[in-house]
Amino acid sequence: RDGKAVIATTIDLEKGRQFWSFQPVQKPAVPRSKDPAWSRSGVDQFVARRLKQEGLKPVGVATPESLVRRLYFDLVGLPPTLEELATWTGKLGGAKRDAALQELVDTLLESPGYGERWGRHWLDVARYAESNGNSRNALFPHAWRYRDYVIDAFNADTPYDRFLVEQVAGDLLPYDNIEPQNSQLVATGFLALASKPVIKGRAVGFIPDIVADQIGVTSRAILGLTVACARCHDHKFDPIPTTDYYGLAGIFSSSQTLYGGGGSNMGGAPSTGLHVLVEENPAAMKAYNEWKSRVADLAKQLKVTNATLAKLRPKRVKGQPAPKLNEEQKAELARLNKQRQQLAAQLKKVRANAVDPPGSAMGIRESGRVVEVAVHIRGETPKGEPVARRLVSVVAGDSTELFSPGQSGRMEMASWLASDTNPLTSRVMVNRIWQHLFGAGLVRTPDNFGFNGEPPSHPELLDYLAAEFVEDGWSMKRLIRRLVMTRVYQSAGDFDAHNYETDPDNLYLWRQPRRRLEAEPIRDAILAVSGTLERERPEGSVVSRHGNKLIQDALTPDKIHQPSNHRSIYLPILRNGLPEVLSVFDLADPSLVVGHRTVTTVPAQDLFMMNSPFVVEKSGKFAQRLLMASDDEKERVKIAFQLALSRLPTSTEVEQAVQFVEETATSLEKQEMAENTERRAWAVFCQALFVSNEFRHVQ
Repeated sequence: RDGKAVIATTIDLEKGRQFWSFQPVQKPAVPRSKDPAWSRSGVDQFVARRLKQEGLKPVGVATPESLVRRLYFDLVGLPPTLEELATWTGKLGGAKRDAALQELVDTLLESPGYGERWGRHWLDVARYAESNGNSRNALFPHAWRYRDYVIDAFNADTPYDRFLVEQVAGDLLPYDNIEPQNSQLVATGFLALASKPVIKGRAVGFIPDIVADQIGVTSRAILGLTVACARCHDHKFDPIPTTDYYGLAGIFSSSQTLYGGGGSNMGGAPSTGLHVLVEENPAAMKAYNEWKSRVADLAKQLKVTNATLAKLRPKRVKGQPAPKLNEEQKAELARLNKQRQQLAAQLKKVRANAVDPPGSAMGIRESGRVVEVAVHIRGETPKGEPVARRLVSVVAGDSTELFSPGQSGRMEMASWLASDTNPLTSRVMVNRIWQHLFGAGLVRTPDNFGFNGEPPSHPELLDYLAAEFVEDGWSMKRLIRRLVMTRVYQSAGDFDAHNYETDPDNLYLWRQPRRRLEAEPIRDAILAVSGTLERERPEGSVVSRHGNKLIQDALTPDKIHQPSNHRSIYLPILRNGLPEVLSVFDLADPSLVVGHRTVTTVPAQDLFMMNSPFVVEKSGKFAQRLLMASDDEKERVKIAFQLALSRLPTSTEVEQAVQFVEETATSLEKQEMAENTERRAWAVFCQALFVSNEFRHVQ
């Protein structure tokens, strides 16, 4: 078409469009409930109908203590304080339970902790990291700005469609003041955070590999499709021809990715600039602009001087004697040489005393030219004429006429991704949110809505929620509120033999499953319970202090991972060098799009909780907190259980705990370790609570 290549394909797009995920979202009617006491919402009624069809009966409602703990960890990623636990369990146990529950949910959604908890879920999908990885593991000193952008976007309840557009084309959006201008530039870091390939010699494959990552993260994170599989050939399973891949490649190849450093730190890859953020302090911006202008002026003078020297120097002809210069010519050449040396020295000095821009951010911007890319055989060798820019044809149809001739096409792409009529975008995000509240998605392959993914367990419910999501203005907070107010979310985790035999994987939601906490809330809970958690956001990242350096012998990860009492989302996330406290509990691989984390149960986790200096230190702080709270041993045990497990201990647990502490103190004394015996004995008890299975789980 229009002189562009048309590559033969055997994919039947019309047949492909019949697949469930490519069908338009149709909001189904809510089933009539035959049990209004159980079904409290449209969501409940869809679930209740399926339970009846499968011959299952839902379990009872969670206790107030269980529900408060569940909501705190699900919405803000922290346990409730003693005061919060007492207040909310009391209210939820009263006559106005529903009103109290709504009040609690609203309180948590308005907490800064909400963005820190739910922003981390998105960072998993965005493959967020602060270093490059590979054998040239250069630091990304400005990546933290994207992290903070995501947290702020969740806390502000930025509509999801706007959230997506800002990340794909924020640099192209209008703005009315400095704050949104900077925020939109930072948002495009979504497309720049990838692990860059290590290259040797010419950077022939460098840009195509960056583009491949951008296609991969955009399609998997937003659409739940593995479009990057079509780089070398037509997709083997989904109706995605390789021309779609190279049509998308043209969009990203027409943009410039700003990852900063580069050069020797990136294995010879070309260095790029960064987004320069506008500083509200005029003096700082003026100093930076003056320095930049001085560099440009000296570089221009040096270029002119070198060009003049080249003209004045007599040209030698092979086989002939060198031309002789007269005195005037010699003097002029000497003057220009001295001028060149002075300018070069001045330029070197000015560059050595660089004025940092007020703020810099990784991201993407227009390259100023449109590049359309030919299909590459095996992803390496170009064949034929360039492919016209396009979107994913099975969903977008023939979109080759959509793009403006002078721009990359990212704005058109972003608008399509965030369109109400895109059948994938709302379904994929609704499913991600459902998964984080129920342990598994309605589609249990959250990053793959294609032929190799699992079909939805409740297809009508998925479409009902996707339609409601769009009708609610793409509000993530409203969707979360809608889901946690359902009877199905508030279900207990009780075992039922008949239900388990019929549906052991809880596919049909007859109970709320017992879930192990992720790495971040485990660590954050230890900090909170020990009374050492610093809730304020730290400024920037410790990675920034090291600039663009390589992680190697002179700068190993342990030198960057310094002790911190801030929430785990603010710890440095280094590729090939994750914090141990997070990696041991299955932190997402920051080089991949991870919609669902692996959950393992391995001896290393218990060994870490028993031997880690971090856990030992915080156990001591926890013990000191108990000693200051009460002189009564039984009361201390009760406080400890409420802080760590969000419940009161049984009378048997109280007696066993007191006996354990006394026996531990006696043992320490026998070992001639009498100094601070009481505190150390209680610290051992506190550490036992941290090691317990219950501390790491929510139900």
